[in-house]
Amino acid sequence: MKKILLFQVDNPLKVKQAIATMRLRVESIPNEKFNKTVESLLNGSKEEEPPYSGELPQGSLLLMCGLNNSEIDQVLYRLRSQKITTTYKAVLTPTNLSWNVLELYQEMEKERQEIEARKNK
Repeated sequence: MKKILLFQVDNPLKVKQAIATMRLRVESIPNEKFNKTVESLLNGSKEEEPPYSGELPQGSLLLMCGLNNSEIDQVLYRLRSQKITTTYKAVLTPTNLSWNVLELYQEMEKERQEIEARKNK
């Protein structure tokens, strides 16, 4: 299923409008679901878990699910041309499918720090 999941994005409607002609589903995930796995969010699992109420990660995150390289490029181009920014952009992988949203944020921050460290060498 081709879908884009948004986490803590200020204006999800702008994202939806920017990619509307691509016919991709865009879903804004509420903070109380941050303890759920990406897989359960994609499948709409109705698991009975208490809502997440802990500290929220910093920044916004856009997760592209099931898109091919051309579609990913097109989404990024459209977001850039509309000056829509997010702190992190990620692609669904077999590895991150089993992570919860907080783990996804942690990995994105780790990768950002590694990139910054390489730039500063």
